Amino acid sequence: MSFLEDLVARPLGQGAEGLHAEGLFIGNGDLALEVAVYTAAARPTAKTIVDAWKARRAGRPTPVLVVVLHDGKAWLGGPTGETLPIHAEKDKGAIERLCLSALKQPDRHAALLFLAQALPSLDTIAPGLRNEGLFALHELTADAPRRAEWVEHGRRARGSFGAVTSSRAFTPFHEPTEP
Repeated sequence: MSFLEDLVARPLGQGAEGLHAEGLFIGNGDLALEVAVYTAAARPTAKTIVDAWKARRAGRPTPVLVVVLHDGKAWLGGPTGETLPIHAEKDKGAIERLCLSALKQPDRHAALLFLAQALPSLDTIAPGLRNEGLFALHELTADAPRRAEWVEHGRRARGSFGAVTSSRAFTPFHEPTEP
C-alpha cells in the first residue's frame, strides 16, 4: 500500500464487506483522530464506507476518517456526523496530504477544526486551496495556466515544494501540477 508511507501503520482489525484492511493511523492527544485505510477490489459504495466507519468508531467519541483506495482514486468518509459526509472518487494524493495534515494536528479538536475548513475544498477544481484572500481560485485555475511563464514557474515551485514541506511542520494537501 502506498498511502501515508512516512507514518507507521497499526494493524486494523475492523472491516466491511468488500474492503481489505490496510492500516490504522492515529493522531495526537486523547481520543485522537483515527484514519482507517482500506483497499477495495470494486468501486466502494456509500453503504460500505458508512459500515466501515461505524465498525471502527464503535460508538466512541473518537473522530474517524475512513479512506478507501480503488483504481488510483480515494473515497473518504467522516470524521463525524449524523449523516456521514462522503467524498467519492477523489485524487488519492490530495486525500493523502489532507490525512497527513490532519494527523499532524496537536489534538482531535485541532484536527476537527482543520478538517471542517479543508474538506469542502475537495469538491473544488483545486483541492487544498481556500478561495479567500489575495488570489481568486478562478485566476489560479483558468487564467494563470495560460501565461507563457506558467510551466517554468511550476517547475520552480515543485523544486521548492519538497524543501518547504520537509523543513517545516507544513504539509499542504494541494501539490502544484502542470496544466
